[in-house]
Amino acid sequence: MTDPRLYPILRDLNRRYEGEEGKDYGASTGGGMDDLINTILGFRQGMSTYASDAIRHLSYMDSIHLMEKGFNTRRFSVTTTPQRAILATQPKAYILVNPASSVGTTVSGSVLASASRSGSGNTQAASLGVANYMNMHLFLNITVSGGGTINISTQALDPVSGLWANSQNDIFSLPSAVGTYYAAIGSLGITTDFAVSWVVSAGSSTFSLGYVLKDGIMGSSTGLARTIYLGANSGLTSGSNSPGFPLLEGDRWGIFVKENTEIWCIAATALNLNIIEMQ
Repeated sequence: MTDPRLYPILRDLNRRYEGEEGKDYGASTGGGMDDLINTILGFRQGMSTYASDAIRHLSYMDSIHLMEKGFNTRRFSVTTTPQRAILATQPKAYILVNPASSVGTTVSGSVLASASRSGSGNTQAASLGVANYMNMHLFLNITVSGGGTINISTQALDPVSGLWANSQNDIFSLPSAVGTYYAAIGSLGITTDFAVSWVVSAGSSTFSLGYVLKDGIMGSSTGLARTIYLGANSGLTSGSNSPGFPLLEGDRWGIFVKENTEIWCIAATALNLNIIEMQ
């Protein structure tokens, strides 16, 4: 016979056994088995939430580049003859960047900076990539006149021969007086690479030439003359038949090289290559 003094304790144990303390899942009269099932379901729900959080944080980590040390940056001048840009003395990671000269649907800039000029010349060595654009506007600003006329002609690059051809001649109709002149050249000659030539008929004049490119598509305006070619030795050539790896304007290339690895580069015109060296 049970001692009456134990009744309160036994009643409390019975209530706990029947699952009356369940939190996330309601108790039932099924007793301890229901409690066990509810505990397992609650554990599964907690683990599911934990797993979802873990996956979300892993996605964040995957989108971030882990950097344990710093890095060095330098700008390398690429010319029309092969040059060695990198000689790795130890295994190392590099990021090579061909900077974009123009990005966006409408861009503006300078084809010729303001300077005193005489005789003739051209901008072929510093051409402008126009592959993404439909039309162009030019502005000639003469600040000092030497008395001679200024003949500005536009040029386009032949992708086969690599030579330049005049697309529009004397677009400002031989101005000579101080002032600002405008020419809408439209789409004629806006191919992949753009340059201008000039002839000052007498004396020297100070002038600049600005441009506005419109109706473009997003992204860098890559032209053949804005491409850097990368290779392993001094036999590298440029152009459409180059055996080198083409680094287009606005592109970057991340690489990890072994000890004593060489990287050479060349371009159709003088360009800058940004080299980021990881430590």
